[in-house]
Amino acid sequence: MPAFCGYPDAREGPNTSHNPKPGTNPVLRGLPLAIAGSAAANIGFITSFLWSNAGFNRLRKLKKDLDKYEPRYDPTVTPLAKEGDTAFGVKEVNEAIASFKHQGTPGQYHSAADFHTAFSSGRLSPLKVTETLLELISTHAEHAKAFLDINKPVILAAAEESSRRYKAGRPLGLLDGVPVGIKDEVDLEGHQKSLGSCKSEPCPEGGTSWCVKKLEEAGAIIMGKLNMHELGLDTTNNNGSTGKTPLNPHNPHYYTGGSSGGSARISAAPTQRLATSNGVFGPMASSMSDLEIGYRFMAVPDPNTSESSTFAPPKPVAAKANRPKRIGIYKPWFEQADPPVLNACRAAVAHYESAGYTTVDITIPYLIEGQLAHAMTILSEQSSGGNQLGHLAPANKILLSLGKQTPAVDFLLAQKMRSLLMEHVSFLFRKHPGLLIVTPTTPNAGWHISWGDGDLKYGISDANASLRNMEYIWLANFTGCPALSIPVGMTEPKEGRGKIPIGLMAMAEWGGEEELLEWGKTGEQWIFESGNEKLGKPESWVDVLKLATNVK
Repeated sequence: MPAFCGYPDAREGPNTSHNPKPGTNPVLRGLPLAIAGSAAANIGFITSFLWSNAGFNRLRKLKKDLDKYEPRYDPTVTPLAKEGDTAFGVKEVNEAIASFKHQGTPGQYHSAADFHTAFSSGRLSPLKVTETLLELISTHAEHAKAFLDINKPVILAAAEESSRRYKAGRPLGLLDGVPVGIKDEVDLEGHQKSLGSCKSEPCPEGGTSWCVKKLEEAGAIIMGKLNMHELGLDTTNNNGSTGKTPLNPHNPHYYTGGSSGGSARISAAPTQRLATSNGVFGPMASSMSDLEIGYRFMAVPDPNTSESSTFAPPKPVAAKANRPKRIGIYKPWFEQADPPVLNACRAAVAHYESAGYTTVDITIPYLIEGQLAHAMTILSEQSSGGNQLGHLAPANKILLSLGKQTPAVDFLLAQKMRSLLMEHVSFLFRKHPGLLIVTPTTPNAGWHISWGDGDLKYGISDANASLRNMEYIWLANFTGCPALSIPVGMTEPKEGRGKIPIGLMAMAEWGGEEELLEWGKTGEQWIFESGNEKLGKPESWVDVLKLATNVK
């Protein structure tokens, strides 16, 4: 076992059942939502009622079990660097990925290697592609909604420098000239930061976030700040207050999905996390090859940050031939998914079994209460961060008011619940070496915009749907374990004609990113071999390389 700092004790938690019941939180839209947002921000007894109705006081009933654990305020578990690891940086990452097998999804999206090939051959230049993308964003409303801030002079200057390097035959590496977008939660010099709200500020003192700097040093062209749900406080990206709610490219009657997560080892210093103990950063990509490239650059340790500098560098590690590969499934939890999602995920698990993974039955205690503890922690941390409510959307006024309502004793109980869960999954990882805890990514296929334009204009507060949507993903975030989601199918929509993607997620032991990458590649290969029906390409997708080639 490698050396760790902060690794939790391995202790099996209580034996509990999992029988979730439908939520009873009020669903608010339009004028009632606006009134409720103002009332929650100004009338204490209303907020108190909503806090109790959400079930946040439920942890008090578990005090006998929770008092056996010390509160855990920070879930970070650090796989420690070994002697000689400190020299690992962007140059070493470029050398490491040079031998990768780079591939996108056949018939689907372009990979970083496709851009690199086009630039190296002279068929296209980074400047040409960047100009084409900027034109596309500025002239198409739906593409424009994906971005909150774009600084064209800065972007074009970076593309010109990259083009000169390719022309001179000295590109920095595979990522040089490749267009990348970054979430507005991180900082980028020369760009505004609004966190998805209608109030923006210049890049804070300290400049660009460390993980973004690593991408820039690799030559990536940062195209601007991508949209996000206001303060990252929900999972829809419904931003009625800004009028910029991106629609799902597969079907415009659905949301895109919201706040994303990543690995605790990725430093965004000096950027402050929105939720101190739950905010993490990481890459999203259309192929495992690109995901791995993004991860390895972004996870280069930051020597100026005490937490990041102690992490082992993201070096590729060859898998041991005799290392067990196990998938852990808690059936009562797994089977909460809707039938189309459940069927697709079961088919994917069957593939993994045929590929050498062994499935084991596991149990996890207090999942319902654990999810409430996770939500309570995020709301408490965000509400203590000095966020003023006046400029926020009504739904977030309600949520942050709930966070301010949380008593210290309940916050402490939530951190004891975190400790209980971390020690239990530590027990599972020790009992089943090589274990990946696998679930659907979400129990439902997408979030349907049920009231259409009305919801997009005025916003929506639906805590029941939010908790349902996050039924699986919260555990990795709360315990600090790395996790990875891959697409495993498509299903028919409630409205419109574009099919909706279905995801499968694996959660690894702390420091288990390499096992996750291997797991993701195994699933991706299955998708390649099964045909593109599992990954239908959105009709709105634009072949940027082809478009740039045709532009004169």
